[in-house]
Amino acid sequence: MGWLSRLVNGWWRQQGPQGDDTPEPEPVVMIVAPPEPDNLVELNPPGGRIHRIHPATMALVEEMSSYAEFVEVMQRHLHNVCNETQDAAENILGQALDVEGSVSDLVRHVSTTMQSDQFVEAAETLQISVDAGRGIISDLIHQHHTTQREIRDSISTMHMLSDKMKSHLREIEDIRRYTDLLAINARIRIAGLGSNTGLEVIAEEIRELSSNTGALAQNLRSELGEMDRLISEDLLARVTGQELADEARARDLQDSFESLSNHMSMLSRMQEELLTEVHLRGEAVRDPLNTLCGSIQFQDVARQQLEQVGRALNMISDHFVALSNAIIHDDAPPDSSIATCLSNILENYVMEQQRAAHVGGASAAAPRIELF
Repeated sequence: MGWLSRLVNGWWRQQGPQGDDTPEPEPVVMIVAPPEPDNLVELNPPGGRIHRIHPATMALVEEMSSYAEFVEVMQRHLHNVCNETQDAAENILGQALDVEGSVSDLVRHVSTTMQSDQFVEAAETLQISVDAGRGIISDLIHQHHTTQREIRDSISTMHMLSDKMKSHLREIEDIRRYTDLLAINARIRIAGLGSNTGLEVIAEEIRELSSNTGALAQNLRSELGEMDRLISEDLLARVTGQELADEARARDLQDSFESLSNHMSMLSRMQEELLTEVHLRGEAVRDPLNTLCGSIQFQDVARQQLEQVGRALNMISDHFVALSNAIIHDDAPPDSSIATCLSNILENYVMEQQRAAHVGGASAAAPRIELF
């Protein structure tokens, strides 16, 4: 009760005499207060009244005045966490949509390319060219067999004509020998008998033999002419015609395979373009995926800020526990304060946006992926 006695005594001195007509006050019994404790402070409020407040209570008042700032800082941190989470979620959604769009464009491009009229026409033309090449090769083989058979038939005919010529030559040889015998007999007759011995008959026989020999020679020339015609016209014409036909079919085959080569080149070019487009689409997908991976870091950012809020709340809780103990046990206020806690929190931040949220300002431009 020492502080109450001093409060009453001070109030009495403050009232003082009110003028000459005021009667003298009666003697007042003064209660001597015990020595004032060291943990009392004196304030001068308006009106000149003196109040004595416990230092722990005063410290509590000062701390409570700083509590609003603490709550505001914590709210800014939580607001920053919400904004960071919202921005990251929107970014992830946008990047996912970009990836989906790129993949859809790639699939659509591949489908359009594989089903395009140009691709289908090239495939059909390629099949037609292959079938035409096979048909030409089959015709060449068949024509080759036919030509060989005709050549063999022509050779057989030539052999038959040759055999006929040999037969005629044997007949001519027989006629020649017979004519020689007649000539010998005629000379013998003429030498032994003289004139009128029938040499006219021998001469007639010789003329007949000569006529037969001429006929045989004519037949031989005719056969030889037929052989020449067969060789020069028929056989050579067949060979020449076959050569021309083979050349024409070879050209057709060459053109067919040239077309096949062109279409194969076109297919190869289309495949190369398709691979190039796939590569470009892959590069287009890679950037959104990298950004997506960077956006996922918002979990660490939010986690650290929430952990910081948790540590700050624990720090303030410990501080108020210590302050309460000081009030209860009539001890001196604790050395720590909310201002000191806020200062320690500010020093322990690891990200620029945490410091900016603490002081209530805007953070500097930073990359989406922040190393800390």
